[in-house]
Amino acid sequence: MTKYLVLATGLTGSGKGTFSKYMETELDFYRACPEEIRDEIYGSEHISDYGKRVAAKAHATDVTLERVRTKLGEGRNVVIDSGAPTNKRRHELLDEFDNEDYKKCILIFQADTETRIQRVQKRPGYGKRLSLDMVEKIVRDDVSNWEEPDIEGVEIIRYINETQEDIAVIQNGLSEQFG
Repeated sequence: MTKYLVLATGLTGSGKGTFSKYMETELDFYRACPEEIRDEIYGSEHISDYGKRVAAKAHATDVTLERVRTKLGEGRNVVIDSGAPTNKRRHELLDEFDNEDYKKCILIFQADTETRIQRVQKRPGYGKRLSLDMVEKIVRDDVSNWEEPDIEGVEIIRYINETQEDIAVIQNGLSEQFG
């Protein structure tokens, strides 16, 4: 049976977290999320010092990669839930694992800007902590950092996630591909 190393990526509010959690609960993937691991290690409060924030992100990435390495060694399917907006960052996450025993895949989740703004506003903590203007800025600025995935030898699957109907279609697609 084919084993998978999957990178779930997309802009803020596109659904990568929702569907990587689906893969964890319904398809028995180990889910690794660098942002959650950072919060686990350093707490969820924003780190205001830029140098400390960069160091915390780098440390969380190292911990993520170590956990992924362990789970792959155990023969588990793994999904990395990470925005990873640039190909350099994607390479950092995927090049670490060159092994013929599993297939690498990038899932790209996409949604229009207004849908993403609405989703981010509904997240716990965001609505109370950030103004609508700030949420809109975060979502709109996200686009300027995005690079279309271009990694040789890695299958890319794209999902449009804008409506309730899309959710069932995506879940079925994930189940067919990885179930």
